[in-house]
Amino acid sequence: VYNYQLCGAFATIANGGVYNTPTLYTKILDHDGNVLLEGNKETKTVIKDSTAALLTSAMEDVVTSGTGRNAQLDNMPVAGKTGTTDHDQDLWFCAFTPYYTCAVWFGFDNNEKLPDDYSRDFHKDMWRKVMTRIHEGLDDKDFEMPSTVEKISVCADTGPVSYTHL
Repeated sequence: VYNYQLCGAFATIANGGVYNTPTLYTKILDHDGNVLLEGNKETKTVIKDSTAALLTSAMEDVVTSGTGRNAQLDNMPVAGKTGTTDHDQDLWFCAFTPYYTCAVWFGFDNNEKLPDDYSRDFHKDMWRKVMTRIHEGLDDKDFEMPSTVEKISVCADTGPVSYTHL
């Protein structure tokens, strides 16, 4: 899997289940303003908006109280997932905010094991630093929950329980 493919998959969740072909450029112009190349954008719904919202909610927990805590932003909710490969050859962190999606990979092209003295949080720290700068000046906003998902509180013997109902 290439970084841009993983980022495209996570962006699909962030976009409420709508997949947009990842583009490395939008338009290339010559010196006279004529379009030389234009990125073709394919858009299609691949998962239900309710599924995307529930995945987002679960991935928010990864960042607020799980393995992605180092990637929290001061002014924005984050939903993401950390990942490693066998024998610590690769470190991944892919996450999104209500504005942007970003994937970070850290490792060696030849699948060499990462040295023991390398930080296992480097990729999450890098993600946080890049996304902090990108989000400067943007309004703090939450992920939207579609109307197809209903949050209900139920009183049980052990106390109030909240669950999401489709």
